[in-house]
Amino acid sequence: MKIKDLLKIFLPTKEIIARVNNKSIKINQDVLTAEDLNTDIEVLEEEFLELGDFIQDFISSIPPEKIIVFKTFNVRDFFGGETNVEIMKPLSNHLLLTIGKKLEYVFKYK
Repeated sequence: MKIKDLLKIFLPTKEIIARVNNKSIKINQDVLTAEDLNTDIEVLEEEFLELGDFIQDFISSIPPEKIIVFKTFNVRDFFGGETNVEIMKPLSNHLLLTIGKKLEYVFKYK
């Protein structure tokens, strides 16, 4: 699936272009450019959660004694990349799509 097709789940084409030009769309904290729109991305597009719901589910899987470690990090920095922080490793299997300041969705990589 192309990134532009993933974005069409949430936005009409004209708004995608406007938001890309305004640099208000990010994938894993990286600003999306017009050149990125035709990039293939391997995610399960039918299975996504809003970031808040994803974090609630994720926190419930963390042992209580490690919650304080989780809270010391900016969770957004751990999506889609490798990490040495053990409790954050599951986030490397997910993509974080940020649209503007209020819309954030988490997709699982295939």
